Amino acid sequence: MAEQALEKSRTDDALQETLLERDFKNVCKAFMALREFEGELFQLEEDYDESVKYYDTATWINFTENPERADLLSKKTLTGIRYAASRMEDASNIAFDNLTRLLKKALSSSQRMQKRIFGRAYTLSKAEMNDFIEHELEDQFLEEDFPEHGEWYDYFIMAINERLESYLNQEEESFVRIANWKRAFKKGF
Repeated sequence: MAEQALEKSRTDDALQETLLERDFKNVCKAFMALREFEGELFQLEEDYDESVKYYDTATWINFTENPERADLLSKKTLTGIRYAASRMEDASNIAFDNLTRLLKKALSSSQRMQKRIFGRAYTLSKAEMNDFIEHELEDQFLEEDFPEHGEWYDYFIMAINERLESYLNQEEESFVRIANWKRAFKKGF
């Protein structure tokens, strides 16, 4: 009976790990796709504005100086592009929040699960994990160009590993500097 319960527990754990890995991959890919689309829409807005500026200067001047006199179709087009870009940014932010939630779950999971997802295991406190996500992850993925579609997940894992290792090394260096400073202070410099 105990063996059956243990086997069921192992099966449940394996299922949970498979679901976490699948969800993590899907949310990662969704986030990166939305970020790419968001960037494309903002680029379209910029390109459209530049095109009107150079090829229909009167309309462009009216956009900024006299909006009520601007060409209605051009105005609606620009408004539509801006609206789409703004909604895509909202969707991207929601996907980023989902990604960070699953990243926290993955980094809090067992060593075996972390190795399955990241190729290695990390030991982070909750404070370190939150600090990493707030300062390192957002900098990395909210301001960066991404590779082609098929490479997104591998790129994300590679970038997370690089950033985590860099972050953890900085933490170690900080502890070493503090320890050296304390020793120097005790000796009277």
